[in-house]
Amino acid sequence: MDTYSPLVVSQLGFAVVKSKSKFVAKLNEAIEKRNADGSLKRIAEKWDVR
Repeated sequence: MDTYSPLVVSQLGFAVVKSKSKFVAKLNEAIEKRNADGSLKRIAEKWDVR
C-alpha cells in the first residue's frame, strides 16, 4: 500500500507461558530461520517497520 503509515513503530515481542519450553524452542527456531533467509527483513521493508 502506498498510503500506509504506521501509527506506532516499536519492537515486537511474544508472551509465552514459561512451562511451554518446547513451544518457545520451536518459536525461536522459526524466527531464526526467517531471519537467516531474509524473510523478516523483507517483511519489515515492505511494511516500513524499523
